[in-house]
Amino acid sequence: MKSLRVLDPEGVERRQRRRLKRRRYVTPGPNFLWHVDGWDKLAPFGFFFHSAVDGFSRRILWLEVGSTNKNLRVIASNYLNALLQLGGVPRRMRCDRGTENTIIGTLQQFFRWHDDDHFSGSGSFIEGKSTGNQRIEAWWSTFREGGGGWWINFFKDLHDCGLYHDDYLVTECLRFFLFPILHHDLYLVEELWNTHNIQRQQRLEEESGKPDVMFFTPEIYGTHHYLVNVNIDDVNMCKDSGVKLIESRAILTMACLSESTTASSEEEKKEQRLIDVMFLCDEWKSSKGGLSTFNREFAINLAETTTGSLKIHCYVSQSDDRDREDAKQHGVNLINAETVPGSRDPLDWLKIPHPTLQHPQVVIGHGRKLGTPACHFVRTTRCKWIQFVHVFCEDLGKYKKTTSAATDTMEENEEKHKMEIELCKAADAVVAVGSRLQQKYSRSLLNVKVEIITPGIFEKFSSESKLAVNRSVVKKFNLFMFGRATFEDLSLKGYDIVANAIGSLGKNFELTFVGSPPGEHQNVEQWFLNNTRINRNQLTIRGYCSEQEELKMMFYQSDLVALPSRTEGFGLVPLEAISAGVPILVSGESGIAEALQEVEGGKAVIVESDEDADEWAQRIREIFEESVEEREANAMKLRENYRKAFSWRTECERFKAMIERLMQKEHADDEVNITTGGSEYYCESGKKRKLTATENLRQKCNTQMIADKSVADSVEGLIGAYLISCGYLGALRFMKFLWLKLLPEVDSDDGIDSLAENSKSGCYARFWPDQTNVTATQGKGDMVSRLTSGLENFENKAISYNFQQKLYLVEALTHASYHENRVTPSYERLEFLGDALLDFLVTQHLYFRRVNLSPGQLTDIRQALVNNNIFATLAVKHDYHKFLKHMSPKWLQTVKNFLERVEDEVEERKHNRPQTVTADPFIIVSEEEEEGIEAPKVLGDIFESVAGAIFLDSGMDLTKTWGVYYRMMKPYIDHYSVNIPRNPIRHVYEEDERADFGKAKTLDDGKIQCTLRVHWGEFNGKGTNMKIAKATAAKLAIERLEKKSLQEHSAVYEED
Repeated sequence: MKSLRVLDPEGVERRQRRRLKRRRYVTPGPNFLWHVDGWDKLAPFGFFFHSAVDGFSRRILWLEVGSTNKNLRVIASNYLNALLQLGGVPRRMRCDRGTENTIIGTLQQFFRWHDDDHFSGSGSFIEGKSTGNQRIEAWWSTFREGGGGWWINFFKDLHDCGLYHDDYLVTECLRFFLFPILHHDLYLVEELWNTHNIQRQQRLEEESGKPDVMFFTPEIYGTHHYLVNVNIDDVNMCKDSGVKLIESRAILTMACLSESTTASSEEEKKEQRLIDVMFLCDEWKSSKGGLSTFNREFAINLAETTTGSLKIHCYVSQSDDRDREDAKQHGVNLINAETVPGSRDPLDWLKIPHPTLQHPQVVIGHGRKLGTPACHFVRTTRCKWIQFVHVFCEDLGKYKKTTSAATDTMEENEEKHKMEIELCKAADAVVAVGSRLQQKYSRSLLNVKVEIITPGIFEKFSSESKLAVNRSVVKKFNLFMFGRATFEDLSLKGYDIVANAIGSLGKNFELTFVGSPPGEHQNVEQWFLNNTRINRNQLTIRGYCSEQEELKMMFYQSDLVALPSRTEGFGLVPLEAISAGVPILVSGESGIAEALQEVEGGKAVIVESDEDADEWAQRIREIFEESVEEREANAMKLRENYRKAFSWRTECERFKAMIERLMQKEHADDEVNITTGGSEYYCESGKKRKLTATENLRQKCNTQMIADKSVADSVEGLIGAYLISCGYLGALRFMKFLWLKLLPEVDSDDGIDSLAENSKSGCYARFWPDQTNVTATQGKGDMVSRLTSGLENFENKAISYNFQQKLYLVEALTHASYHENRVTPSYERLEFLGDALLDFLVTQHLYFRRVNLSPGQLTDIRQALVNNNIFATLAVKHDYHKFLKHMSPKWLQTVKNFLERVEDEVEERKHNRPQTVTADPFIIVSEEEEEGIEAPKVLGDIFESVAGAIFLDSGMDLTKTWGVYYRMMKPYIDHYSVNIPRNPIRHVYEEDERADFGKAKTLDDGKIQCTLRVHWGEFNGKGTNMKIAKATAAKLAIERLEKKSLQEHSAVYEED
């Protein structure tokens, strides 16, 4: 060909002009374009086939056989059944110019006529030559090569053998016998085709995979569904109306093309433009408080604020006629879920869409309980999902109690927190109730923007004037607390704090607690009397209040409403009390306290100490000493100021804008061209033009696809290059250039831009000068002295570093269970800092000191050094555990078991492997018991928290921090740099690709046992969970393999 171009260029050019150019088929996603056509190869024998294929996924939407293709009702029913099954219509549809397809085109335009996108109305239907309907034509060709060709030969053989005559009776008999067989055959063909794997073709740039996967999960291929929602009632009307309506195509077409001027038509258009928003909740009334109260108020206010743009539905598991009438009066459509056979959990019923609203555009879930039904709902209806979060479970676990000694509430709530995070990551948007939860979830959800909704005033409590209470007769001061008196929440909610405060104030002060479970009044009263200083004469116990009017009356009876929770996501009861014009006091560890910080006069009702009953008593006495008129005036003023700061209208308008952004994002790619030509589009100054063939070829040749990870790795490499060349401050400023704003704005001529200053490890400490100012000791000198007593031994013997600010060390060694420390928080924040510090310092040391190792080897060494097992072992070796301040007997036993196992490991290594260090980076195993044990996490945590404390105390000096920890970690760094460790499970698979970890089983003592089978034997591993059991079995197998290899080498040596 190259020679011909040289010898006869003109002839080659002439021949190329007559050559058929292959064009490229492009469609952006599933349900953007359906291809519909019939197949009449068996028409001479009385069998007519009809099918539709999705253009993007090549999935068969229907494949039917009938006795005619002239009956429009039969053809239309295939199309309508597909719409009912999928819940919508495709963006566009393409058919041949056959009479059997005209009714489908008319229906498609009818359903798409009132939409406002580029392909709505008549643009939604394409009618042309069969050569342009390539997807369905290609499918019929494939079908003929397979099962269709067999049926053609079958009928030809019948005809050739004289068994078939073109007779009405013979044809009907054949249909009677063969229709069931053909239907079953076509069903199998459809199933096989939709689940087979379409291979990628080298010359064609189109997606490959299984049609079902491509159709139902387009997100894998970087696209989304283009299905357009349709009114199911319209589809059923067309299906049930019979031949008369469907065959009146002219009437139906005129109905589509005519512009209706009646008021009813305008209302229908307006209704179609509304966005259907569905709230999921277990009830409409607020009998359970908390979540249901918020859900109801938010739905009502959203309906009132967004009339004309959103249509609000509330999908509940149970409701009555009063609930539905009440919701209707507030503009909310209340839908009661249908019961699911075999399930007694009402929340399971919410997972199934209701027939009256099968396809909402937005569904709203709440927390774990209502987030899971929302997830099921989204998978069924493919709508948008907004997830609300109301609590932060890890905080709850610190204070919740349990009746079972075997239950670890912190671990249990950590698992709940993980479930919350999983739901948030799966949702399209996350909304926190109040700024406190927004801050906490923003840290847990990386690269996810957490929106915020702050509840406004509850008008049902403030709409009526407050009922008068004769304060001249009532002499005693009555404080009310509301909640649920479950055993696990009594400490969490801080009821004991206020009870102690009331007890210390004397007989003129009374406490009314509202929230006792039925039949538990005496038990709740006994808990207060046993655990607090309150007297029986000061205490009144009432049952949980589920009626709004009754709750309002209780507010009017109270002199003060308190929320003393040790931690609270938001706290709706104080907001209800504010709405009723009642004085309140709230804990500083609550979400409503964060909101009140922004309200004029709000700080006056916040009690910063969440443990000090004396401070609560003082604040209660101050309110008591105010006159009745002054208290009421302050409460009314607080209500008005809160209304100004947070209004339902403002919050709902912001939420509406968020929903509209979600919907716009869904339709952002709608304007995609689907022509079969090979040219791309070029945009310039808002105008589109097609690229020429030369430009298109040049664009393809000059374009190279780069994976996202490659780009991310390159950016990380650039940051590392700046760190090496320009020092710490230089790297931080480069990250600021990348819009990773880690530093505040500073003057460019501040005189510290020299390379020497940039390379100094503490050069950026000046940006956070307040970090080393500890002001929490005011008025608590005795407590500080007690907390710091004895820590000199830790400084001198364990770490060889003397702290300037002793409270940093106190904080680093304080466990969350140690309530005696009221000066500093627990070690969690310092542990977060120390974890990052040690990871960075170890990485830096390995990079500069081990230049002969590959990146993979460096990663393996860092993984072995920076892990909980090593840190915990080092913490024990240097006596960290002896100085930890805690009040957890269970933890003491855990550490004791770990110490014994470490000592056994040390002795075993001294006898068998004296050249190795005394710690395993992955797991410690007892060969006799075949049981593995993981190091207690708290030991590793305090090892990291002390590193964070040294860093802050030294003025953020990395050199000093690493100097302390390098001395402790040096033996492990040196050993692992020479003997690079491998994960035992990975090691097993490297030695035996057919290694099999059998099915785990639970032993009588509750532990998990796992059996590993490899070619050199069978090994059992035990542990508290499956992960430890597998690692134990793997390590035992590797140790046996090493011993076996050593014995073989010894035998060979002796023979030599």
